[in-house]
Amino acid sequence: MIKRGEELKNAGTAEVREPTKEDVYMFSYTSGTTGDPKGVMLSHKMILGCSYAVQNRIKNKMTEDDCYVSYLPASHSFEQAVFGLSLTYGVKCGFFSGNVQKISEDLAVLKPSIFPSVPRLYNRIYQGI
Repeated sequence: MIKRGEELKNAGTAEVREPTKEDVYMFSYTSGTTGDPKGVMLSHKMILGCSYAVQNRIKNKMTEDDCYVSYLPASHSFEQAVFGLSLTYGVKCGFFSGNVQKISEDLAVLKPSIFPSVPRLYNRIYQGI
């Protein structure tokens, strides 16, 4: 998609407007657990800052050679941060099959170098080992 956009831009056949840091990147919705559900507009600046923060906290920096498994909901703040990392640093993103009970099979296929998750699933994997 990026290559095609560059081709159209170079040919002068498409108007390209690069997003600004203040443009909306996505909407994130709360579940309303502590009140009414609400949506928040997240900017490009926010996703870049968040992905930089994740990269900064990882001891071995992530590159295009790395892969992670996306299984958390897209609205999950941690999933947003790690997906931003893939967009910003070129980390490959492998999407799980949709069945959490078969996540170990997905891991065997995708062979991720990072597996961002939650303690409950880590404990389940540990018990399986």
